[in-house]
Amino acid sequence: MEFVRSFTAEVDIMTKNFFIVIPYTPSGLDLTDGFSGGISKILKRKQEAMSTSKFEEEKTQLDQRVSVVEQGMARIGIRTVPLGNEELVELYYHIFNPDEVNSKPPEQSL
Repeated sequence: MEFVRSFTAEVDIMTKNFFIVIPYTPSGLDLTDGFSGGISKILKRKQEAMSTSKFEEEKTQLDQRVSVVEQGMARIGIRTVPLGNEELVELYYHIFNPDEVNSKPPEQSL
């Protein structure tokens, strides 16, 4: 019994990874012009170049959403780790290439 306790304490027997995707849709869509007016505003917004200040504001809002999710997961004892660019590339590579489990994804120039 002591062997099993020490072995499980030293070695991860089973590790499960779950991924939470936090979507972001910019706020401030005014749909008072009806459905077609709202759609045209959405399309126009996508065509416009985003200013640096607007980008920073929206990035801050997304960071706040991430923080809320992280705090909620921590309250129930789940550890969270945000993925960076390299981790995301590797994750997507392995999702779309399941046969190549032991291989590394091609180098990306970011």
